Amino acid sequence: MKLMKLLVFLLIFVVQFTSPIPQYYCTSADKEHFELLLNLIGSIHKTNFNNLQEIAVFDLGFTQKQRKLLQTIDKVQVYNLEKTNPQMFERMLTGPTRKVRGYFTWKPVAIKQGLDLFPYMLYLDAGISVLQPL
Repeated sequence: MKLMKLLVFLLIFVVQFTSPIPQYYCTSADKEHFELLLNLIGSIHKTNFNNLQEIAVFDLGFTQKQRKLLQTIDKVQVYNLEKTNPQMFERMLTGPTRKVRGYFTWKPVAIKQGLDLFPYMLYLDAGISVLQPL
């Protein structure tokens, strides 16, 4: 009887700690970084689709066509980003030829909104590719 209880305990322990953890991702992009975003989404789908719960994509300035395309992709949801400062979405000069949106002040807002949506999440910039299961 004790052996049976021990085996049941071990089985429960193994199943509990070897079952996959649901995955939640967040990212942000605009129309200029749309192709990079699609690559990121494709890489997550390829490596982690079975454990993936959702990829939250925060819209920094998509076209209507791009937003509609994103809404057709499995496990992807597009969200508006709360405008916490008036220049958050404006393209600003940071060097002789480089412009970025709002000096990246949107990024902590996206992370906060992602943590409001999910119990936990991994934020990845649109230029990243996931090469192996996480």
